[in-house]
Amino acid sequence: MRKILVSVAISIAITVIITAAFFAFALWRSGQPQSAHFDAAYAQQHRGTVRVEIPEVYEMANVALALSEYGRSQPQAVRRGSAYYERVMAHFEPHATHPFIEAIDIKPGDYGAFYGFRENALRYRFEGTRIVRTAEYPNAWRPWPDRFTELLSLAQDFAEASKFRAFYMNEQGHYAALIDDYETAVPVREIWTWLEARFPARYDAYRVVISPLTGGSHSTVRCADNDFEETIMFVPAPAPAKEGESSASREARMARMVFTEIDHNYVNPVTQRHMFSVYRFVRPLSAWNAQEGYGDPPSTFNEYMTWGVFLLYARDTYDEEVFKQAFERETRFMEESRRFVRFTSFSKTLLRLYPSGGEARPIESIYPDVLGRMSAGDSPNSSTADS
Repeated sequence: MRKILVSVAISIAITVIITAAFFAFALWRSGQPQSAHFDAAYAQQHRGTVRVEIPEVYEMANVALALSEYGRSQPQAVRRGSAYYERVMAHFEPHATHPFIEAIDIKPGDYGAFYGFRENALRYRFEGTRIVRTAEYPNAWRPWPDRFTELLSLAQDFAEASKFRAFYMNEQGHYAALIDDYETAVPVREIWTWLEARFPARYDAYRVVISPLTGGSHSTVRCADNDFEETIMFVPAPAPAKEGESSASREARMARMVFTEIDHNYVNPVTQRHMFSVYRFVRPLSAWNAQEGYGDPPSTFNEYMTWGVFLLYARDTYDEEVFKQAFERETRFMEESRRFVRFTSFSKTLLRLYPSGGEARPIESIYPDVLGRMSAGDSPNSSTADS
């Protein structure tokens, strides 16, 4: 019996060691940038720059999604209702049964397939009539499946059959106006400066990839090679100001969409260093996350933290009225739409622990207190004035 118990104990110990090693490797790998090929000329051209673009093959992927069953049925997948959307549908509807569109076949809730199709399209460009891979991004982006490359021959045929390149050229004036509006309305460089004053991560270039068809599904990747690191944000093109909306309110609304992608590249690496505390304190997960996605403590915590850090930025950047609007809008959206059900309480805690004014200090310095209060279920009073 004693031998059996010893054998069982050894087996359990080995299992724990292997599991811990796998867990540590998974954490290390998830924190690594994507592979890329940035030669000296690319680094010299883009170092210190913010680019806002509507790339051609990427836009074709968005058109294909708009025509697909997934794009038609999922509200967050495609922005509908614009004059551009109507032009897209008028031009491409006759090709809606093309094998490329039917092969997209993304199931509701399969965000990996969605991002793996759309975002991997950025790795391609047109060379004449041919779709070819760019030199900068030779490998598919983890962890998504490379759905676009899988359908590349069908994408090529669709581009030719639908005369996509002619449509894209005809829309150049519209694309240029959207890019100009984005660059004017969204202070990306100021966001970059603010974040790097408070986080240790450093990036050499920002690439903001927009589409007038992008709905509520946004993402980011970071790529590194040859001592050059670039972060890429996939976000919507600017929408018109709402009735009665001030320019500052519009800026805050639009800034949030890109800020909460950009700051994943700063927040996530810090969270990696506090991973065991995250697993210890962000539980039970159902107390923090009532949706089906983000099904583990780190991804849930990073969503809380990235959106919470935006509110720190908004408090530092905008006047009291615009900040109050932003606080109410984003906390309501996080709790009611995204189902991160304690975000209001979390945000008030974050704002209290990281007061405004004075010299910027590392946001990582408050991680232990933030996580400890999550464990304790800290719930500040309802007033935002003391935040």
